[in-house]
Amino acid sequence: MRTTSLEAYHAIKRDGLLAGLLWTIYDLLFTNGPLTQNETHRLLAGTKGFMNKPTITPRFAELERKGVVAPVGKRLCAVSGNVCLAYDVTAHLPDNRPRKKRPCEVIAGVQRECARLQAANAVLMRRLCRWGRPTNAERQRRRAEREQEPVLIA
Repeated sequence: MRTTSLEAYHAIKRDGLLAGLLWTIYDLLFTNGPLTQNETHRLLAGTKGFMNKPTITPRFAELERKGVVAPVGKRLCAVSGNVCLAYDVTAHLPDNRPRKKRPCEVIAGVQRECARLQAANAVLMRRLCRWGRPTNAERQRRRAEREQEPVLIA
């Protein structure tokens, strides 16, 4: 796995396909892997100073979703002493497609669009009503025209 993942590692590093903490964790897994999340946290806390575990843990799911890290099995964690998932790098380049929206995000987007359309519709209706209403000058002109029309008697 290391020969093909070496090519992916260099491509990711050269092209900057992972940034910030994602790159730091990926690099740590590549150089020291496979590691558990606790072991990664311990190494990062030693090299980068204090880092919250809740900051690091979600990055594993993100890296896994991008396809550059995968669980390789369970083993005894050197930090906690429990059996934990160990992660290692894959030979894949990151899949940077946007994640699929959750249903609540889709609903919120539709509600925002409906509100925007309703506001635009209200503006248009006010304009149409203003245009459809005759002005006082136009009413007087029509009244004068009616008075000047000849009366037809049958």
